[in-house]
Amino acid sequence: MGLLARPGEHGDPAPANGCRHTHHHGRGLVPCATPALQRERRAAVSGLRFAALVLAGLLAGSELTSRLVVHPALWRLPHDAQVKAEKAMYRRFAFVDPFLMTATVIACFAAAAAGTARPLR
Repeated sequence: MGLLARPGEHGDPAPANGCRHTHHHGRGLVPCATPALQRERRAAVSGLRFAALVLAGLLAGSELTSRLVVHPALWRLPHDAQVKAEKAMYRRFAFVDPFLMTATVIACFAAAAAGTARPLR
């Protein structure tokens, strides 16, 4: 039997999952995924994309709210009150933003990598 022979050729039994062809993914010949595995992968990639979208929306909303709503209101305060309010805001942002930014970047890169691994059908 040759190295590139397909299952079912040369008297070999066909695989139990009914898949009669293989794909080369750079790691050798790998049997194709079953329809159930393909649906699970699609659901996982969709969930990952949704999480990335929600996190990016939260981050963008936070920045826009700060710039367009909060800061104009602070600029109307006397200078001493404005400085105190800015410091209080930045302490709050310093507590939340690093986690939100890191989670957003990780989710977006993971969604991009999962979406380009193999086209979904």
